[in-house]
Amino acid sequence: MATTTLEDLVQIAGDGVTSRRLFGRRKIVSDVAEINQDNVIDEIVNKAHITHLVNKEEIEYLWKYYKGDQPILYRAKDIRPEVNYHIVENRAQEIVAFKTGYLCGSPIQYVSRNADDKISESVKRLNDMMLSESKASKDKELIQWDMICGTAYRLVLADTAGEADEAPFEIFTLDPRQAYIVYSTDHRQKPLAGVYEVQDEENQLIRYSVYTPKYIFEIKEQEIISAVANPWGRIPIIEYPANPERMGAFEVVIPLLDAINVVDSDRLNGLAQFIQSLVVLTNAELEEGTTANTIRESGLIELKSTTDNKATIDIISEHLDQSNTQTLKEDLYQAVLTIVGVPSQAAGNQSDSSNNGAVILRNGWQGAEARAKDSELMFKQSEQEFLKLVLFICRGLRDFDVHIADIEAHFTRRNYQDVLSKSQVLINMLSNDKIAPKLAFDACGLFIDSEDAYRISKEYYETLKAEEERKQVVKTEAEIDANTDDTAVGRNQPSTGNNNQQPDRY
Repeated sequence: MATTTLEDLVQIAGDGVTSRRLFGRRKIVSDVAEINQDNVIDEIVNKAHITHLVNKEEIEYLWKYYKGDQPILYRAKDIRPEVNYHIVENRAQEIVAFKTGYLCGSPIQYVSRNADDKISESVKRLNDMMLSESKASKDKELIQWDMICGTAYRLVLADTAGEADEAPFEIFTLDPRQAYIVYSTDHRQKPLAGVYEVQDEENQLIRYSVYTPKYIFEIKEQEIISAVANPWGRIPIIEYPANPERMGAFEVVIPLLDAINVVDSDRLNGLAQFIQSLVVLTNAELEEGTTANTIRESGLIELKSTTDNKATIDIISEHLDQSNTQTLKEDLYQAVLTIVGVPSQAAGNQSDSSNNGAVILRNGWQGAEARAKDSELMFKQSEQEFLKLVLFICRGLRDFDVHIADIEAHFTRRNYQDVLSKSQVLINMLSNDKIAPKLAFDACGLFIDSEDAYRISKEYYETLKAEEERKQVVKTEAEIDANTDDTAVGRNQPSTGNNNQQPDRY
């Protein structure tokens, strides 16, 4: 079996400041029709695992970079090595934190795409199940891995027999250094197997857990130690790639981030070297036994001219131009923000405007929103596979008959920004008798679940209308009773209609 060294695929940092050449994680593929007992060791352990090792090494590098373990920390100086600052301005962490918080700062909700009240109630039950499984926090962890290394993995398993829980399933976020999916090479690119590497407490590989649509294998030391039928008929490990290239949010700007660290470190080096300036003696000699340490301790030098020329002492005091250095750093930082789609937080870009619609169009927020919508599409594609397995497990529950076409994952980001304009849109559309009220609820963008909001509003409106009609009947009957002795009852009886009443928009 041929082996591939990591040096063949990535550029190893020579002096500790050379940026790595990273271009996303590799998609692991196989040309077999399916993974079974005859080929699982050859295709998984002997082939797919090699590509995973390359991905794993790069993910480890990105994970350490995100935590602040960056190349500048290992830079060595040949000249004046005692003045060597290692400053990490961890913009990678800033980028990941913003992307994660902006995309899933509020829990991802499931909304009904079906007007059936029974379906809506089942979708509500599904949201309650996800709440009991703390899915919101697991989504956050999943998206954070996406932003760091470009891909993430989720495992879904049915509850064990007798386990008391509101949800009949369990959700786990897997470490992408221990999990991967093997896809087919044909046009369908369907998942053939999901693999999880079980490790001991010293991070040493113990065995492989391999999930295929038909079987669940346990493999240890090139041997199948267990093979059982898959009860779900689907692979319970789902990959959530951040983008088709599987690139992390800050991966493309690592050279710029390294350059910012170099600028920061060299600025302090320049300051330190200015303070610790070198002393130059011209046409002079020191007393015997005088050393540099003696000069530092005493702070005084007594010179003797060695020639007729005057003895002099000079200090090398040249230092960096801090204003030009700051301009360079700001230029690098703005390039980083533009490339990754993070809004600028510079003081000059702040505004006291209360118009949220204007805010979203300036300072890079429009780009951030566009990137977030792009990430949503990738997330929803994988979420569909997740829901298919969850619904399969839940179909054994009573009164729970929901299909994948009935559900849509909804990101609640920015839902209550610019709420006044959205409310006005809803009012104007409801006032137009040519627009169906349900379309008004869908189009205004005011509600997380427009279907549920329409149903609740309709019920409230019908209840309120019935109460108004009841009060009108009581009032009319009271007026009739008060005028029973009047011969012109018919002429004096008040009308039960309301000429000013708005048409029924529900």
